[in-house]
Amino acid sequence: MAVHCYFKKVGTGKESIVFFPAAGFSGIEGEIFADYFHQDYQLFLCDLPGYGRSSGFDQSIKTKDLADWVIQFFNEEKLDKVHLIGHSVGGFVCLCVAYHYPDRVRSLTLLDSGHFNLPRFPSEMGKSAVLMPLLSLLSRIFKRKIYPFIGRYILPSIEDSSDTIETQENFLKFCRWMHLNDANPYVSEAFFKAAVPLKQAGLPLHICFYQARPKKMLSAIRIPVCLFYASYEGIEKKREQFERKNIKSFLNQPNIRIIKVPGAHYVLWSEESPLPETAEFIRAAGN
Repeated sequence: MAVHCYFKKVGTGKESIVFFPAAGFSGIEGEIFADYFHQDYQLFLCDLPGYGRSSGFDQSIKTKDLADWVIQFFNEEKLDKVHLIGHSVGGFVCLCVAYHYPDRVRSLTLLDSGHFNLPRFPSEMGKSAVLMPLLSLLSRIFKRKIYPFIGRYILPSIEDSSDTIETQENFLKFCRWMHLNDANPYVSEAFFKAAVPLKQAGLPLHICFYQARPKKMLSAIRIPVCLFYASYEGIEKKREQFERKNIKSFLNQPNIRIIKVPGAHYVLWSEESPLPETAEFIRAAGN
């Protein structure tokens, strides 16, 4: 049964860290942060809206609605001001909170997120990429009515793939695709124990992400931000150029610390771990 925002809580520190994962994973994707920070902070590893055991939305939403969803969770758990960490679409969720409620955020750590707007056919959205322009248009016109239709007739074809089954073969395929070390226990733990399917209640989150302009939102934020972005060097030349072009927009923004991470999208599991620099950033922002 879904709760408003399902989470796993670890640690007992006075300050709180809230983590939101990439699409397709539960909050357990952030276990690497929990193990690193639990002695000094209390951490909340949260499922995204409409994923895992979190409730979602039944109609089209704006970025403020998404921020309000998170703030309701803050209020329920009596969290005053937190450190936010988000990966991919989880980073977008955190960005919405920081943009609309900066007084509730001590710091914002973005993991390959926030520094670019999604293209017309976003590869990040997998098989649904070619459908996004149409789904976006329909969501603007029909709002609530379109989601049962998508959930019944389109979502099954998107999610029904042998590549989503948690087998050793698919795990190794995922690691090769994302240039990850398959011996990393956090990667295998997430793949085999934290993979969650997209549900109808999660569709408004993805369409909101597609329609939003994260670059503009990030440019307007003045709280401390640490942005880790994937270099894609030696992996995909076109994506490397895309990342480099977008990151230039923030090089002169004094509140944003930018760190290039070798590899692809899952920077939190990179061989060059972002953990020490994340810890340094969060400690400084908490003072």
